[in-house]
Amino acid sequence: MHKKNIIHRDIKPENILLESKDVNRIVIKITDFGFAKCYDPYNFEGFDDVLGSPLYMAPEIVKKMKYD
Repeated sequence: MHKKNIIHRDIKPENILLESKDVNRIVIKITDFGFAKCYDPYNFEGFDDVLGSPLYMAPEIVKKMKYD
């Protein structure tokens, strides 16, 4: 996602799905892009929105600091 300049902003266990139970072919899918946002990597100073699931928020988000 970051190679495509997208930040998810709500990564938590409920939003990570395993497509297969086969340990030799693990495929992971990320879901719930409701808080996702595109950004311009050449003109990016960080986000300061306080959003996401409180139990999984990074400390800088809770402190209302810029994050990337």
